[in-house]
Amino acid sequence: MNDLVFAACAIAVAAMVQGLSGFGFGMVLMGLLPLVLPVTEAVPIVSLLGLVVSTSVLVACRRSLEIRTVVPLLVGSLIGVPLGVWFLTGAEPDLLRGTLGVILVVFALHGLVGGVPPAVAESRGAWRDLVGAAAGVAGGALGGAFNTGGPPLIVYVTWRRLAPATMKATLQCCFALASCMQIALFVRHGIVTRATVVTASAGLPAIGAGLAAGFVLSRRISRVAFRRVVLLLLFALGAWFLVQSSGGLDASR
Repeated sequence: MNDLVFAACAIAVAAMVQGLSGFGFGMVLMGLLPLVLPVTEAVPIVSLLGLVVSTSVLVACRRSLEIRTVVPLLVGSLIGVPLGVWFLTGAEPDLLRGTLGVILVVFALHGLVGGVPPAVAESRGAWRDLVGAAAGVAGGALGGAFNTGGPPLIVYVTWRRLAPATMKATLQCCFALASCMQIALFVRHGIVTRATVVTASAGLPAIGAGLAAGFVLSRRISRVAFRRVVLLLLFALGAWFLVQSSGGLDASR
């Protein structure tokens, strides 16, 4: 019973973070759920719940979606997700997570202290689309492997200086596509089963409560405060990657 209560609270907190910032559900839940479930069971459950969350947030802010902005990210995700699922089935992720952690921490600190680099925000045409596709590949790979595809996508949309609602809608569209592909590949490999679907369904009420709380908070935070929250969460995500990477390296010695 204690494990069930903990899992429900973890799902609600992760959904609240997603409703507030537009990202973070997979990262938060993958940091908490393995405390009461094996990682091999947590990953597909988070994938299924993540699809529900991203779709719900996308519906709420669908009018802010800019097709021209999201297409390069989606194209990249189509390439990245299968690579991520391949990583999950055998590749060592510690070096990748450690490198990403360093990038995110440096980016967040720079943004908090000196502002956001203008290169992507001011660029136009093919170069900007290429950067977006690269972010989509990286996000898709991390999402397919660890349910943590947000960071590369967040870095890109933050550099683009998108409005909060557009940023959230763009991220949700990418997350939803990545989740659909990931789940399809998981089913093919036997990672998602009927029992997984039943277990994930039990978390739906917690998702509803968490998303509602996140939406309420998002309406009461200014754009400047929102950007600061995003950068602080990026720093936390980067630090989490570094801790996980160093832990994995220590364990291997």
